[in-house]
Amino acid sequence: NLIKRSSNSACSWDLVDFGGRYPHLSWFGALPPAIAPGHCWPAAFSLSGFVLFAVYFYLYDSAHARFATLALVFILIYANALGFVQVMRGAHGLSHQLWTGFFCWYLSLACYWIYARTARKTWAALK
Repeated sequence: NLIKRSSNSACSWDLVDFGGRYPHLSWFGALPPAIAPGHCWPAAFSLSGFVLFAVYFYLYDSAHARFATLALVFILIYANALGFVQVMRGAHGLSHQLWTGFFCWYLSLACYWIYARTARKTWAALK
């Protein structure tokens, strides 16, 4: 929510090209003086599916590793289905959904890497 509240990105249905009042700007472009931030990135619907990447990393490094790939496929289908609904409604563009997925993947990967590294050091110290 903090990222969304600081985002300049407007929703698709708010863009002038689609009948809204916001001009199409680059992601890091400055807003014109009369335009307020759009607060539309990241895509919250697909984010609620992509957050399940944590389940993949849990399974990947557990006794249930054979289910990790199956979980990843399910998570990708589920999150993209949620995001597809919003894209079809005009709430988000496909780029919002894809960048949200990349953001969640790399954040989950970083958390996994930090946890795995810390856990290995802890287990080595206990032995």
